[in-house]
Amino acid sequence: MNKIILAISIILAVSVVANVLLGVMYFDTQHLLNSERIGSHASIVELRTERDEALAEVDELIDNNKALSIDITVLESERDSLKNQISSLVTERDNALAEATMLSAEVEQLRSGKLMTNLGSFDNRDNEISPYLHIYGVVWNVGTETAVNCKIHVVGKQGDVIAIDTYIELQNINGYEPYPYISFKEIDERIYYYGIALTEKTVTIEYD
Repeated sequence: MNKIILAISIILAVSVVANVLLGVMYFDTQHLLNSERIGSHASIVELRTERDEALAEVDELIDNNKALSIDITVLESERDSLKNQISSLVTERDNALAEATMLSAEVEQLRSGKLMTNLGSFDNRDNEISPYLHIYGVVWNVGTETAVNCKIHVVGKQGDVIAIDTYIELQNINGYEPYPYISFKEIDERIYYYGIALTEKTVTIEYD
């Protein structure tokens, strides 16, 4: 009888211990599950926070890209404006160079010999046997340099016939000087010809 009671006691004790162990294991399992849930929730919160931060960075990058696009548009507009200004300045430069070249040519022309004339001609037929063309007047140099190889080309025609084709040689005429004024030559020449009266005559000055 005592053995039976002892056996039952042992069985009850073992059952109590088993129940206690099962309870401890249950609470440990629940605690572990709760810990994992809390950890998973914390991970989700952390992931959401990272996602929000990433989205915020994307929005910031989009705003920066828009700002850069606006800056690029402004810079392109300024570039085009500068190109137009450069083109306008190049045109003004070219015009100024052309004007300077023209003025330089005019200065050179003024510096070189420049002849002016006040010449007249008269077909003198007082003597029908020896008529002549009378050339008279003045040729003067208004340039600053000597005019060389100066000559007067005289042509006289009798209808279609050339009766006179000659030159009056003047040689060189000095450049203009206020004093002494020697930059001119007076002309008083007779060019004889034969035949009928002249129907046409030309008197032109030539020089180098």
